Amino acid sequence: LLRCLDTFPVYCCFPSNVSTVISCKELGAETVGCSIALTMPVDFLVMHHIPGLECHNQTTCSQRLWELQAHHIHNSWCDVAYNFLAGDHGRVYEGVGWNVQGMHTQGYNNISLGFAFFGTKEGHSPSLDAQSAMKGLIS
Repeated sequence: LLRCLDTFPVYCCFPSNVSTVISCKELGAETVGCSIALTMPVDFLVMHHIPGLECHNQTTCSQRLWELQAHHIHNSWCDVAYNFLAGDHGRVYEGVGWNVQGMHTQGYNNISLGFAFFGTKEGHSPSLDAQSAMKGLIS
């Protein structure tokens, strides 16, 4: 199961105009204890794409998130590498959330938030719904 980080107080919150964020708790996540607090505000927002892990609805996106988390943990990371991820259907999924350092950009994890789009690749932009949802989250 996807695991949720409850170790630190939340320094940010979900903007009121973004109703499409699926929290790790909503996915039935377990709590993990290995994490490093992220000091807010951050200096950078880093956008990533995750080729090959396409998802177009909550069921497949949840499954892809679990697969990605398992892969990252297998690589000896604490949890899924990103703070938030977006599916093609315009829903955003909480990774490690606002207040925990991700493992997405070596040398910048302590001063940035990492966002990822499922299933995108070079030459293919994220769907307009995914872009809009992510923009709503970070604006």
